[in-house]
Amino acid sequence: YTELPHYSIARMQHWHSSLDTAAAAGFSRPEPRHTARVDARDEGQAVEESIFRTADGALFGIASRPAGYVPGSTPTAVLSNAGSVCSIGPNRIYVQTARALAAAGMEVVRFDLHNLGDSVTGDVDAANAPYPQSATEDVSRVLTHFRTAFGSTSFVLAGLCSGSHTSYHFALDHDDPDVKEIVLINPLTYYYTPGMSLDNPLQYRTVRDANSYRRSARQANNWRRLLTGQVNYRRLVGFAAKVLLRLARNGVKRITSLWTHHPPSQMDEDLLRLQQRGLKVTYVFSDTDPGYWIARVGSPSSFKNQVRSGESEIIFITDADHTLSRARNREELVTRLREHLRPDSRG
Repeated sequence: YTELPHYSIARMQHWHSSLDTAAAAGFSRPEPRHTARVDARDEGQAVEESIFRTADGALFGIASRPAGYVPGSTPTAVLSNAGSVCSIGPNRIYVQTARALAAAGMEVVRFDLHNLGDSVTGDVDAANAPYPQSATEDVSRVLTHFRTAFGSTSFVLAGLCSGSHTSYHFALDHDDPDVKEIVLINPLTYYYTPGMSLDNPLQYRTVRDANSYRRSARQANNWRRLLTGQVNYRRLVGFAAKVLLRLARNGVKRITSLWTHHPPSQMDEDLLRLQQRGLKVTYVFSDTDPGYWIARVGSPSSFKNQVRSGESEIIFITDADHTLSRARNREELVTRLREHLRPDSRG
């Protein structure tokens, strides 16, 4: 059962009453600050952060910039919600990323989509939806706000999980020449439809298990366990059967593809369209997550060709889960993004 913390509640009431007494005695309360200098805990420039709302007041966000930032001097990175988590991101990953990129010289915006985080509207039925239908229009409103209010001239859209879906579909739905790049971090789907399951399909679970066994094979202790009967042989044999079946199916597909014409997939066509517009797509995948294989299966042609030609780039985060819950994984992500996006690395 739940026991109410009556003592703590009473102390808070007493504290709040003392504030009212202080105000009545003529003491003034400080106004909340809209801008603050923060410790980015990183090499580089001091970082300033400010809160903002779009012109209609509906969308809330926080902008991080190096002190003395000249508007428009670098692309503005825009981070969309990861799932239903507010603008801080899972494990505060958006806070960490924004401040590190700002310390490296960039302007970074993290904001809440309609009815998420601090952009709630009171519509309970639509609250906390990770893939809101208004997502791409919300991004458009934020870009417009930063163009008019701060003089931003170019943008990089990024996000984790559903945030990558938002970035990807904004690029598809809006032919905005100011958006130069999208960075897709661990997407679970590229084409969400309401009600669809995001559980890993069997083929992706097989890939995940293969990565796990590959890492285990590098450890001598695991070989000793295998040879001394301390492993689940039934599970191991079952996994081997799945891999062999997958290899056989892929072999049949390769053979039949030699004389059978397959029309391009939706993702093939969409990636080709983005390529023709000159928009760069960068992928960030945790190596234990299915994102890479979802892209390989969803786009058998364009994804591979664009990565091979260098028009798209893949960043792998080693031994990381979907939300990069380990501190070292988040630090690796931040380091790799800083190297990739920092102004002096973009020519």
